[in-house]
Amino acid sequence: MKKFLILKPSSLGDVIHAFPVVSSIADQVLGAVIDWVVRPEYAELVRAHPAVHEIFLFERDRWSKWSRLLTTVPEGIGLIRSLRRERYDAVLDLQGLFRSALIAFLSGAGERIGFANAREGAPFFYHRKVEVPEELIHAVDRYGLVLKALRIDHPLDDAGLRIPPEVDASLGELLSGEEGLSGASLVVLNPNARWETKKWLPGRFAELADRLIQSLGAAVVLVGSPGDVSGVAGIVSQVNGRVVNLAGRTSLLQLAALLKRADLMVTCDSGPMHLAAAMGTKVLALFGPTDPVRTGPYGPGHQVVRHELDCLSCLKRSCPLGTEACMEGITVDAVFEAAVSLLCNDSGTKAKSEAKA
Repeated sequence: MKKFLILKPSSLGDVIHAFPVVSSIADQVLGAVIDWVVRPEYAELVRAHPAVHEIFLFERDRWSKWSRLLTTVPEGIGLIRSLRRERYDAVLDLQGLFRSALIAFLSGAGERIGFANAREGAPFFYHRKVEVPEELIHAVDRYGLVLKALRIDHPLDDAGLRIPPEVDASLGELLSGEEGLSGASLVVLNPNARWETKKWLPGRFAELADRLIQSLGAAVVLVGSPGDVSGVAGIVSQVNGRVVNLAGRTSLLQLAALLKRADLMVTCDSGPMHLAAAMGTKVLALFGPTDPVRTGPYGPGHQVVRHELDCLSCLKRSCPLGTEACMEGITVDAVFEAAVSLLCNDSGTKAKSEAKA
């Protein structure tokens, strides 16, 4: 096998988790050509992996509305024709849904590999069904299981992302006009998450920022997507010290470049959390309804803070208790102490641990 297609259209964290698969194939399969089907908003990030040869865009939102089906059929046929022309030896469906499995089937690839427990009947379309153990494992390790089907026994942990010099230069230009970046350490705060139940209280992020500035002399930067601008601005308004607000002002690659420069990221469970880990930045992650064993920051040097409750890791997008107590129970003291511990550990080799709030 020389020519591979990765099917992992979304979401941000899941796309990042799939990068070590690409790194491993490129490292151990001589002359490998690796293409990827991905949503447009993540394409620039996938292009930052030097082993990805070609990208095919998948407009999921346009295909999710039956009323638009007639207008998108020609586009879908064009995508399938493009994939079939490539004559792939193997397609790896890491998404594991009906749509991705159907694309795998229609691609005409010699081998179609996916998970045995994939949803929506997806395994019906696979030649090889990869078994997943019953015990919880991290998403990166789960994706790594498909490598055994390719006779790759020693997967790499390296995400393999490389920041183009022009992106790093553009970030430098963006930061050049900002004051408050001369601190002893650069700490990035990400108060955003797709689920409301994953979010920490905004006032506590503001208090944490002040303590990082006053007690440690840190430079603090807040980040977020264009949809997070209002919420981040509300946090910034509560901070007494000087912080830099980059919410809605960076591309994904600029955010990656910023995180590569940072000494620490404090974040809720989110895509940027995984991006920081992929860039080799220490992560202090705040977890409640999700499980860090499965979706925590991957690799050594990170720490997770949780508040002990019987209903932790409930995977609920709305709190059954009506209070989101698991996140409210995380104190500023606990997060600050964990931040101090990580910032003082310059070796970067501290094993990932879990603090109790």
